[in-house]
Amino acid sequence: MGVLDGRTALVTGAGRGIGAAVAEGLAAQGAAVMVSDAGVSVDGSGHDAGPAETIAAAINERGGKAFSDVTDITDFAACEDLINRAATTLGGFDIMVNAAGILR
Repeated sequence: MGVLDGRTALVTGAGRGIGAAVAEGLAAQGAAVMVSDAGVSVDGSGHDAGPAETIAAAINERGGKAFSDVTDITDFAACEDLINRAATTLGGFDIMVNAAGILR
């Protein structure tokens, strides 16, 4: 049992680096996690569902509960949809971590 059993979390930038570590840590403590990452390169270009899918699959393989998402969080309307979708998919909305970022 983890300290976050029954809690839900949305983590942006969760396909790589710090965001991935946060998503995995929350899941290890029992939270159901929406792993959101558009899979862009460090300059913000491109789009790849692979990073989010890989982290969500790893969490699920370890017995956690995770779902992948590729929302472009630079779009405010898309963010509103993401939050609503996360709450519906996860069965609630308890934790939000924004770890998404690019280099300019």
